[in-house]
Amino acid sequence: MIENKLLLLLIGILLLISLLIAVFIYIIVQRMIETRSLAKVEQYIKKHNDKLYLYLIEGKVLSKDLIPHTRLDIRAIEEMLVRYTKNISGEDVLFRITAYMERYLQEHYRKQLKSSKWSIRINALYKISDFRLYFLVNDVFEMLNSQKKYSKQEYFQMYKVLATFESQNFISFLLHPKADFGEMEYKKLLYYLNQQQFETLIDQYESLPSILKNIIIDIVGMKNLVEFVPFLEKRLNDDSSETRIRALKSIDQIGLIREIDLYYHFLQSPYWEERMMVAKLLVHVPMSKSLPYLQDLLKDSSWWVRSRAAQSIHSNKRGKEILESIMATTNDRFVFDMVQEVIGKG
Repeated sequence: MIENKLLLLLIGILLLISLLIAVFIYIIVQRMIETRSLAKVEQYIKKHNDKLYLYLIEGKVLSKDLIPHTRLDIRAIEEMLVRYTKNISGEDVLFRITAYMERYLQEHYRKQLKSSKWSIRINALYKISDFRLYFLVNDVFEMLNSQKKYSKQEYFQMYKVLATFESQNFISFLLHPKADFGEMEYKKLLYYLNQQQFETLIDQYESLPSILKNIIIDIVGMKNLVEFVPFLEKRLNDDSSETRIRALKSIDQIGLIREIDLYYHFLQSPYWEERMMVAKLLVHVPMSKSLPYLQDLLKDSSWWVRSRAAQSIHSNKRGKEILESIMATTNDRFVFDMVQEVIGKG
């Protein structure tokens, strides 16, 4: 009985060792294949890079040697095109790249979009955005309308494609997403919108989910969209403190205070974040009008508010002089310490 168990154990160990050896051999063989492939790709690049340069940069007729026939040819050409898109931004060059890919690689990418392998599909979606392959937008649209389920990353790239090429369908897909996107992902998507698409979203603002509302407010500030300052000002009366704070932040990024009266009530806000943002916003107001309010904010119970108020005063051309005067006359230890700290850093 014991001998049988030892025999079974020995057989198990031998099978495990054999499996590990097989895996090791497989990895080695795959690395050898990949090394050889890379060598062939580099050889192709060295041989044909000058011909691609003549076509892309100088606008010469495309050499027949650049027509791909194998997967390695395509891989090498992709590598060369990536290098050009990263280093050269001329519209003529980008147009020729897109024209080349439309003629010789269109079906290649179309097949990749239908691949059963996730890695191949996602790679093709990235290529559509990177190389501006507008001729594949309808294929992406069909993927989104299909019953097939894709990964969150794939859906994000599909939406990015629609946004990049200003598809009229993007907004409807955005409002009814097929994946649970987070704030950062939505922000990236909305950043690609053109003026008309963004205005469409603004018009639908009240009916949007809160996550999209907040991101729209952020985008206005990030892209310095001055024409939407009135839209931001309306958000200052929102019931949500988060919405109000985001609106204040975007207005500060734009740096346009149209009516100072809109901000006075924030000086008494129960939320220190709002009081801090007003202290920051007052830097865009003439010191003759803002100084009394900044001096009050220097006495705030929040260190962050006091710090921001002192920095706003200090940013003025007479800021240091004003702060030194405050130091000389104040009896408030917190005010004195904060002013001293800001002057010391300045």
